[in-house]
Amino acid sequence: MTGPETPPGSPHDDLAVAPGCGGSARKAALAVGAVLLGLVIVLGIAVSSREDSAGDSGSALLGQRVPEVTGQDVITGARFDIQQTRGQWLVVNFFGTWCPGCLVEHPELVSFERWADSSDVQMLSLVVNEPGERAAAFFAEEGGNWHVVPDGRASIDFAVAQLPETFVVRPDGTVVAHFRGSVTEAQLRSVIPVP
Repeated sequence: MTGPETPPGSPHDDLAVAPGCGGSARKAALAVGAVLLGLVIVLGIAVSSREDSAGDSGSALLGQRVPEVTGQDVITGARFDIQQTRGQWLVVNFFGTWCPGCLVEHPELVSFERWADSSDVQMLSLVVNEPGERAAAFFAEEGGNWHVVPDGRASIDFAVAQLPETFVVRPDGTVVAHFRGSVTEAQLRSVIPVP
């Protein structure tokens, strides 16, 4: 006795079916594969949403002192030193006008700035791989009244993998949250206890 035949030209005519199996082994294998794929997708979504909502993306900086950052603010021309922000919450955002995710998140950062304006929260955008004049023009057009400083070597010190990335620093200088990808006002507000 032979197994069922597949019609000529069938997409599965290259699959051998063991005699007497009637294709049930193939169906079982496809079902197991579908279940495994579903589990991988669900696990990936669960891990991703946990990281995004908690601000814990596995950065080695979490719980560590924020790296030193100094430079000339491209908006005001004043010298910036991250030590000046001690005693206040600090949002450090790695940014570029060439980065689509950065453009998406910018209105969220502007909205967060308005929410946090009356509190002790400072913001810093570190401009990566572009002239400061371009960043200054972008901020003049799109809004944002916070420190904007050329990256220098900060992206190395913060171990930035791709833009945008955002870090939240407690008033004592400890990094407490890290977001990969576009951050939202709600995510920042969930980390910073501002009344």
